[in-house]
Amino acid sequence: MPKSAMASDGAIVGPLSAEDMLATGQPYILYGTAWKKDDTADLVYEAMHVGFCFVNTACQPRHYDEAGVGYGWKTAAGEIGLKRKDFFLQTKFTALEGQDWNNMPRMLHVRTTRH
Repeated sequence: MPKSAMASDGAIVGPLSAEDMLATGQPYILYGTAWKKDDTADLVYEAMHVGFCFVNTACQPRHYDEAGVGYGWKTAAGEIGLKRKDFFLQTKFTALEGQDWNNMPRMLHVRTTRH
């Protein structure tokens, strides 16, 4: 990937890798994955094919599909030839109050032992 996405005259000449973008401090646009549901993997795949290398997701199954993000990234990266350093993933913590308990992986029965 090119080391610079902007020519001296300000014209866009190509994408920066996530590593280079963070090092330069340049502004960037994230591809958001909220509310994509079952289309998440396909849409992340398409986003990467058109040049997005920054993806935003969250640990909140009510609104996000993190597994779909991973699948879309892995598939596209393999085809495009991207390495992990070329991709930036932003995720977020969501408190229990913000979770949908009917759509959240969790252990139904947990044994505890006191020492």
